[in-house]
Amino acid sequence: MTDTIDLRTAPIDTVVEIDFRAPDRDFFADEAGSWERFSASWTGLSDDAWMLPGLAPSAVGGPDWSLIDHVAHIGAWQDAGTAYIETALAGGPWPSESDFSGGDLDTWNEERRGEWAGLQPAEVRERVGAGHARLVTVARRVPPELLASDDDVYSWVFWVLHGHQLDHLRIIEPWVAKLRDRG
Repeated sequence: MTDTIDLRTAPIDTVVEIDFRAPDRDFFADEAGSWERFSASWTGLSDDAWMLPGLAPSAVGGPDWSLIDHVAHIGAWQDAGTAYIETALAGGPWPSESDFSGGDLDTWNEERRGEWAGLQPAEVRERVGAGHARLVTVARRVPPELLASDDDVYSWVFWVLHGHQLDHLRIIEPWVAKLRDRG
């Protein structure tokens, strides 16, 4: 029987402990739940709140990350995920960590941050939403038997669809709660 935990509302620490690869899980239903939670996490925040630094320090010494940086970061990974899934479906290789700034993911992340800099929250929300729709469309083309049987394929597809959002929600949700408490 499928776990009855509501991905949208259960404590995030409970959600990240779920074995999303268990045979009774529905990969795309789980993805929809994690996306709904992620995209709802910032509902009602002012654009000014999106820009406040202090959500998390930069791993490579850049300025502190804000909510807009975190959401844009997810958008950058969605775009990368769409590209590498399309490449693999066309007969190319699945990526390895070394494909991302030689394996220095913190540097790769900071480089992507610059690509989204200067965008307003509404633009980031729009781009991330559109990027998510593209990613889900291409991910649905991954043969289910390949997703089920290949650890590398599963980990890359899961990461850009579920895991990364859930990972960042551990940071975003408490931050947003603080912002809401401040009024």
